[in-house]
Amino acid sequence: MDDGAINLLLNFLGIPTIQFLANKYLAIWTVTLVNIWQFTGFNLVILYAGLQSINLELLESSSLDGANFWQNIFHIIFPILKPTIWLTVLFNFIGGFRVFDIIWNMTKGGPAHATEVLTTFVYLNSFGGVQSTNRMGYASAIATILMIVVLVFTILRTKYIRGDQ
Repeated sequence: MDDGAINLLLNFLGIPTIQFLANKYLAIWTVTLVNIWQFTGFNLVILYAGLQSINLELLESSSLDGANFWQNIFHIIFPILKPTIWLTVLFNFIGGFRVFDIIWNMTKGGPAHATEVLTTFVYLNSFGGVQSTNRMGYASAIATILMIVVLVFTILRTKYIRGDQ
């Protein structure tokens, strides 16, 4: 498939089209860019909500005390936004482990397993897929370990945020 918007632009400029999803070196980068594009808006809304919670009087008083722009950012804004930033990191960490739909719809884990991640590996092992392995127990064990890793990270993040407050 070389009929996407980028390839139409390349074709218009006289540059040969690129098969982004058929090249095992470009496929993972293409899927990653689509994932970033999908969740950037969500992350920005969360960070914007965190910025809305900053009391402007803090910034005004620090400016009156002689703080410059960068001091305000590093000593007032970032410390206040730290829980919000950690929340977006947590959401993206969990989202990175549960990314399945984008990869499955774009490449089904190919080409040459270049875009295969744990969730597609679990799916292929549990429900067969092309290989028809049908190893439900093995896939369940991997999914359980994946859940434990995400749970441990979530607990550590929660304890870290509570320790700062």
